[in-house]
Amino acid sequence: MSSVTSIYGGKDPRELPFYTLTDVASFLRVPRSTLGAWCGQKTYALVQGERKRMAPLLRLDRKSKRLTFHNLVEAYVVFSLTRSFQIPLPLLRSALASLDGDRPLLDQRFYARKGEMFVEIANRVLVDVCRSPGQTLVRDFVESSLERIEFDGAQRPERFHPWRESVDEPKVVSIDARRAFGRPTVVGRSLKVEVIVDLRRAGEEIATIARNYDLKPKLIEGVLKWSGYGSGAAS
Repeated sequence: MSSVTSIYGGKDPRELPFYTLTDVASFLRVPRSTLGAWCGQKTYALVQGERKRMAPLLRLDRKSKRLTFHNLVEAYVVFSLTRSFQIPLPLLRSALASLDGDRPLLDQRFYARKGEMFVEIANRVLVDVCRSPGQTLVRDFVESSLERIEFDGAQRPERFHPWRESVDEPKVVSIDARRAFGRPTVVGRSLKVEVIVDLRRAGEEIATIARNYDLKPKLIEGVLKWSGYGSGAAS
């Protein structure tokens, strides 16, 4: 990390505001309005007729109004828990409020199954923080909503693999603040997804792209599908 942070004046690139709300909404396939609400940009009516701003789950950079890589991971956790595991947002907010730490979406290791959310308190023991507070179980028997996130030695997120249709789909794209200035790249490479999309849009055959970058055509197809461009048949 030290060689990377030197590029950014000693700052951790994971805490630099790389992303617009539109960027993050596109990466996660979440409506921009929903993401804005998570960032505290939505108000709701009180009984007295006044309006109150919704408490933010993510903190926008005050100056640029952008999000950092860590914010992106936080948004991914919220998205995965609410969409994949059907945790209602009010219940998630309540659970987060009960956890220690200034940024529980980053500080805690979350695991989930439909309608239930757990945090890790020991090497293998989880505690339910949603519907049955205090319930414990062995970690191996619960699907992790964070299995697509990779952590560094300090247990902070360093890269993750966003999904398009299912959390179980193959990992074809990575987002790492230390690679390509945090833009989505082909898994295991610094090759930006947008390069693959531009080549395909320009008429380059999938087989040719795969050969030129020493990648498998199936991976190129997966990257194109994730991007929303579509792949067609491998050539």
